Formats: sequence, C-alpha cells, structure tokens
Amino acid sequence: MPVVRNGFSGFSFLLLNPPLPPRVAGKGRGVAFCCSDLEFDQLHLIGFELRRMSELLFDDFFKVEDVDPDGKKYDKVSRIVAWSEKRDMYMLLDVNTEIYPMRKNEKFLMALSPSLVLKTKDGSVSIQDKFEYIMHGRLYNITNEGCSKPQLEVEVYASFGGLQLMLRGHSSHCVKFAVDQKLFLLIRKVES
Repeated sequence: MPVVRNGFSGFSFLLLNPPLPPRVAGKGRGVAFCCSDLEFDQLHLIGFELRRMSELLFDDFFKVEDVDPDGKKYDKVSRIVAWSEKRDMYMLLDVNTEIYPMRKNEKFLMALSPSLVLKTKDGSVSIQDKFEYIMHGRLYNITNEGCSKPQLEVEVYASFGGLQLMLRGHSSHCVKFAVDQKLFLLIRKVES
C-alpha cells in the first residue's frame, strides 16, 4: 500500500485512486489506498446509497466555481469556491492540490460523516472505498454572522489539520452539525 504524506503536521487524509503517483511530499501523516475506478452511473448510485445512510451528516454534488480567488498563498494547497447542486450551499475548502488537483468547473460529490463505517438497515458499510480524497478534522464553529439572511442561513466551520472548510446555506441542511464534532470530509470527482 503506497503512503502519501503532506507538509502539514496534524493533517490527516486518505487518498483513494490518487490522480498523481503516490510519493512522499513532506512531514505529516496520511495513507493512500488504490481501488478500482467507478463509472459515472455508479457515482450517482453511491450518492443515492449515501442519502439512505442516517449517520451521514451532509452530502451533495458541488461544482468548483473558482480556485484560489484571493491568489495562491501556499505551494501545495489551494482554496476552492464551490456551489452545491441540490441544496444551494456555498463552500470554501482548502485542498492539498499537490496530491488531489481540483480545477475550475469540475464537479464532485462531497460528504461529511462522523465515521468511515456507517450503520444502515442492512448492517455496517465502509464508505472509504467509494471516495478518492478523505480528510479527518473537527467542526469548531457554527454561526449566522456575516450571512445575508441571519434567521435562515448559517455558516459551518471545520478544520482538517489546518485546512479549512466553510459551508454556508439554509439552516435546515445543517441540523446534524454540532460544535466540537469530529468528522470526515470525503470527496470523489464526477464527470462534467
């Protein structure tokens, strides 16, 4: 099993089906796993399967609207701006683009989960092999400050070893979130 590492201490990620050859890129922790590629129709089936799982905190298909809107600040990390297709959620996400490049107009499935093994009505299911890029972190803030409609919108902030996530949208889509909650962010690209 190849090992992929990054330059951030405390940053944990799993990379499935790496788009670049696995290599050591610095200090930190992380493991890469290879699995077979899934077809586009299978990704929609995965999305359907994920929605059936009650433990999943959030999932939606996103489209990258911009990469590094304030300019490139780090060599190995880019900040992406993305909008979800179904829930109209706005997202800012830092991604280690040295090992998982993301480009403008790419579409991807993003899920937030408290575990990589979820309980379904059919028993426990591992979801890590259904995704290409996985980060583990902690949700540290939920607020409505800075939102255009504070009574309806919330912003959810999470940190994955220093890589940040900000998810903004209707509060009804964020009811499963809690401050200090540990979570996994899982991403898999889909064909545009």
